[in-house]
Amino acid sequence: MGKYFSYLSVGRLLSLSFFLVIVCGYMLLSLPMAQLIPMSPLNVLFTATSVTCVAGLRVVPIESFSFFGHLVIFALMQIGGLGLMTFSLFLFSLFSQFGLATTVMAGKLLDFEIMNRVKFFLGMVVAITLVVEGIGTMLLYPFFAAVFPWHKALFYAAF
Repeated sequence: MGKYFSYLSVGRLLSLSFFLVIVCGYMLLSLPMAQLIPMSPLNVLFTATSVTCVAGLRVVPIESFSFFGHLVIFALMQIGGLGLMTFSLFLFSLFSQFGLATTVMAGKLLDFEIMNRVKFFLGMVVAITLVVEGIGTMLLYPFFAAVFPWHKALFYAAF
C-alpha cells in the first residue's frame, strides 16, 4: 500500500485527504437521520467543510442536526483539529509498516530529521490530545450535569 503513496506529493496527499474527509462528512450529514429539518445540499457541504477545516462558520444552526449529525460533526472536528495528515499517518501506521517513501514524506511534512521518530511523534500527538480533551471533559461535566441528564451532560462536555 505504501508504494501507491510514493507517487503522491505531500501537498497532493494532504489535498486528497481533506477532500475525502469532507466528502464523507457531507454524505453522512446528508442522510435523513442526521438532520432534524431538511437542508439544502450546499448548506450541508458548507457545514462539513467548515467543521473539517475548524473554521467555526455555519449557515444553519447546530441544533438543526440530530444526535447522529452531532456525532458526525464531532468526528469531523476531531479530524480537523488533530490535523488531518497527523491523523491519517497515525492510522496508516497502525495497519502497515511505513515504507521508506512514506516515512520520508511524513518526515518532510512534519519536518523531522530523524525519520524513525515519526510513528512515536504521531502516537504522542494523538495521546496528548486525548488526555487533554479527557481532562477538559471531566472539568466541564459537573456544570452540564447540573442542567442535563448524565448522558447528555457527558456528550456536551466532550463536544
